[in-house]
Amino acid sequence: MDWLEIQSDDNQDIHHEFIGNLIMRDGFKVRYAQVELYTDELREDIENTFASKGYDVSIKYNNTYAYCEVTAVKKKNLYGDMALFAAIAWAIYRVYGFMNV
Repeated sequence: MDWLEIQSDDNQDIHHEFIGNLIMRDGFKVRYAQVELYTDELREDIENTFASKGYDVSIKYNNTYAYCEVTAVKKKNLYGDMALFAAIAWAIYRVYGFMNV
């Protein structure tokens, strides 16, 4: 997962370590260590990097130990779910309609 690498001018020695996959959701956790300066630009870089791969993120920053823990959850395909619901509703309507004829 080379795309997890974040470049930051404020944190030149930042590195990431993969913690593991989430159990109840489609996603994973990653920790960015040696984050001396947590800025809005760094947060936006992390959010944009993960969003480009289809993940929503939750970021927790620990100032004492200088790390960020990112929980990435795969975005749901809302339109796909709506299309599936419409297809099932249409199929039920067609079956029920033929039974009443």
